[in-house]
Amino acid sequence: MEKTCPKIIDSHAHLNFYVFKDDKDQIIQEAEKRGAWVINVGSNFETSRKAVEIAQDYSIGIYSAVGVHPIHVQNEEFDEECFRDLAQNNERVIAIGETGLDYYHIYFDNKGISEPQAQKIKEQQKNLFRKHLELSRILNLPLIFHCRDQKENDAYLEMIDILNEFRESHHDFELRGVIHCFSADLGIAKMFLNLGFLIGFTGIITFSKQFDEVIKNLPLDKILVETDCPYLSPEPKRGERNLPQNVFYVAERIAQLKDIGVEKVKQQTVENTRNLFRI
Repeated sequence: MEKTCPKIIDSHAHLNFYVFKDDKDQIIQEAEKRGAWVINVGSNFETSRKAVEIAQDYSIGIYSAVGVHPIHVQNEEFDEECFRDLAQNNERVIAIGETGLDYYHIYFDNKGISEPQAQKIKEQQKNLFRKHLELSRILNLPLIFHCRDQKENDAYLEMIDILNEFRESHHDFELRGVIHCFSADLGIAKMFLNLGFLIGFTGIITFSKQFDEVIKNLPLDKILVETDCPYLSPEPKRGERNLPQNVFYVAERIAQLKDIGVEKVKQQTVENTRNLFRI
């Protein structure tokens, strides 16, 4: 682990995306001044490669994850060898992801899609997800999960089934990870906790009360904070491009909901993040 200690860690960011091409270094320097470390997460091979490049430009505080987002399953093959080469023996790559199931965009991006066609894409996503699990095992790296439902908890429950199947087949491997931008209910959250995973929250919690009870009932040592920037800007930054330092607003909201000091939230989520990703 790095010996220095940040004030907070944005456990899921996308400064590797094109929208930050002109000012990512300035943004990273500002985050550094605020005491915020950043984990940049890949969504396909190109953004994964870019995340690694950014992390390698900095000696501390910037890390990367590599993977293919499920929405790209139809336009990008998962080349395990390329991703393995990108991640292997690279201390700046600390996770595989983001990976998972996204049933919402199957229907949103393909208006009028037939159910057989939708089911075919779902199976493709599941197979892609399994490949990421296997790469996690090969490289002994934790995972960053993405999950978004089309209807109530369908993708979440099928993801949990796949995770249980994988564990049954690999008793000797400790599967670790975080379900980022959590958007389900307390019952689903507890299922992930029982599997040993952590739960990540974004700026959504600052303007939606949907997850208040989930946060109130989760142990603080099972929570990570994130921005998912450039998306999901929190109050009071809604309508603006999201930035890593806005993760402080997420921590403040968790502190309010749990009726504890914000410093405790920041310290504990830093510890949680460093322990999971071994940074």
